[in-house]
Amino acid sequence: MPPAAPAAAALSPAFVDPFDDLVADVASAIESSVPSWRVRIGEAAARWQGEGIATGVLERALRLTQAPDVDGLLGAFTQAVARLRALEREAIALDPSVAGRDVFHDPARTAEAVALVERLRRPRPARAPLHVDPEVWVAEWPDVIALLVEEA
Repeated sequence: MPPAAPAAAALSPAFVDPFDDLVADVASAIESSVPSWRVRIGEAAARWQGEGIATGVLERALRLTQAPDVDGLLGAFTQAVARLRALEREAIALDPSVAGRDVFHDPARTAEAVALVERLRRPRPARAPLHVDPEVWVAEWPDVIALLVEEA
């Protein structure tokens, strides 16, 4: 069995992995060929997707041929997400069963989220007490076994 190579040599700061140089070169080439506005929107989309937010709006912006108002777009998107999160907190306080609904994770569906919370805010009408008509409803069932056994 050949002797093991010293682990310290592989971890020394002087060791340069050629793969790291390749990755740096590729990253540099991409940065020089992709407009910076696309990079910013792409990074924001990746971040929001990681947090479970639908990013269709940002993905459509990436398909544009001209640069949009990136600061305005990202600011409006961030505000929409903050509003959705506030709506979700309020909705959960009113009805815990709505937690995690998709409508609270898609800025394009903000109007739906607002409508849902407004529905939850409305007081539910009181239900009339159940009326049981004793002539129609059998309150006490007879003992069937007693009816089947003849008395001697």
